[in-house]
Amino acid sequence: MKQKIVEGVCVSAAMLMMLGAGSCNNENHLDVQYEKYKFETIAEVNADSVPNADDNTRYWQCEASGLLPVKIGEYNITALRDTLMSMASVRYADGKIGPKLPSMFKQETLAMSDSIDARSEASNVLSIVLMSPEVMVWRSSNYTYPAGAAHGMYSHKYLNYCLADGKVITLSDLFVPGSEELLTSMIRDVLATRDDLMEDVSDVNLSDNFRVTTDGVVFIYPLYSIAPYSSGEIEVPLDAMSLSPILTEHAARHLFDIED
Repeated sequence: MKQKIVEGVCVSAAMLMMLGAGSCNNENHLDVQYEKYKFETIAEVNADSVPNADDNTRYWQCEASGLLPVKIGEYNITALRDTLMSMASVRYADGKIGPKLPSMFKQETLAMSDSIDARSEASNVLSIVLMSPEVMVWRSSNYTYPAGAAHGMYSHKYLNYCLADGKVITLSDLFVPGSEELLTSMIRDVLATRDDLMEDVSDVNLSDNFRVTTDGVVFIYPLYSIAPYSSGEIEVPLDAMSLSPILTEHAARHLFDIED
């Protein structure tokens, strides 16, 4: 299958280690292939949308790189690719991957040039942070800095994909119905050991941003949501054994190798 992609490479799972994307072992013997992209461009703010844009925020330097799946066994990965591209704010245009800009920007981008004073920055890296025989986890790392601001803002969004059935993993795939209250209580117990929360721990709710690990599940809370910027994103790890009473049979068996 010929791919039209930036840098023109189609990457097999055997090359993931070379690309720094993580382990590529897969005991299910799935044929896993990827395409690699990378671009940098300049975007101009649409004056109609942002009439008060100044010299600091008129032009933005936009950079992105990542790995997108081309094939995972015989699974239909169209929805997976669409979701990952949405997370990374990229799209196909003229046979190559480029930026998918918010409406505040003009949709025609500009080539990188020393003559354009792009003071603001936006970047995204779409990477694979875990590839085990059971699951693949993608991370979309975003960073924005409007020139003149006190600091930039960053975020990490995760997508978990089960190799046993070729589906994106949701919280309802991991945990049995009715377990939300207990799960939230477990998260609050971990957070109660911290002294930097901006709100009472009893007000913290279950996050829908999570990543599966080989040992359990990590829940992620974004900047400013429950703690100050200086604390960064807050991660709450819960190990699989402590979660086992509320794990679905599928999650216990296929993701964490926990037998009854």
